[in-house]
Amino acid sequence: MYVGWWLIQLGAGTMAGSAWVLALLPAELLVEHRFVLGEEATLAGLFPESYPAYAEKVPRYLGLPRP
Repeated sequence: MYVGWWLIQLGAGTMAGSAWVLALLPAELLVEHRFVLGEEATLAGLFPESYPAYAEKVPRYLGLPRP
């Protein structure tokens, strides 16, 4: 979901001819990543038995392994 949103922003900004999208996207990725980590911690607290197994099987972003 997050990767899709980032691609939509990148595509819309490119089509609009805005260089700001390219300039700000890396910072946005870092900020949103912090929120993703917070969401994962919340899910691990709400679903202590099932979420860790799910997180182990499902990559966070585009098939990249979790640290």
